[in-house]
Amino acid sequence: SEFGTWTRRPSVVSMMTVGYGDLTPTSQVSRVFSTWWVLFGCAVIAAFLMELAHYVILARDDLLAATRRELVKAANSGGGGYGDAGSAAVARRVAALRAAQERRRKAAARGEAKSAWAVLVSWLPALEVEVYVVLYMLAFGGLFAAIEGWTLIDGIYYSVVTGTSIGYGDVSPHTVAGRTLACFYLPFAVVYTST
Repeated sequence: SEFGTWTRRPSVVSMMTVGYGDLTPTSQVSRVFSTWWVLFGCAVIAAFLMELAHYVILARDDLLAATRRELVKAANSGGGGYGDAGSAAVARRVAALRAAQERRRKAAARGEAKSAWAVLVSWLPALEVEVYVVLYMLAFGGLFAAIEGWTLIDGIYYSVVTGTSIGYGDVSPHTVAGRTLACFYLPFAVVYTST
């Protein structure tokens, strides 16, 4: 088979940016697939984490709204037994929550007023960063291929697998020039792909 020992398990492990090195892509086709799969997997995981963060923010907003309702109820009933000092503290907290809620409402209104085009354009900086990451890996993949005498596919495969911190270890630079280039490539690639 073109994919050699490349099975579902290493594909999932690669998507999670972990490389054990026990099973690695052995053919050019499997290396092209794994390069694509790693980049796709990182994008899927990033999208999932963004949705999770959005959910957490919405849950926090719901909790703040419930707290505000309880504080208003306590303020209206005389501070919940805390006397005048308690009533003043509750009133200050209610005012702060109302101000925060008003800021969120205004921000949401601005967001709702955006057209679909404006929403798409707002994603361009993130897409631009992704394009730069891919171009960065392609450029260094070409350099590694030229320096080490690898095929272009092996060079790109190495730069993606290394830059995403998977690091199977099946392809690595052996020349002084390649290892020196790796010393400059690795720190920037890992930081670049993690942002």
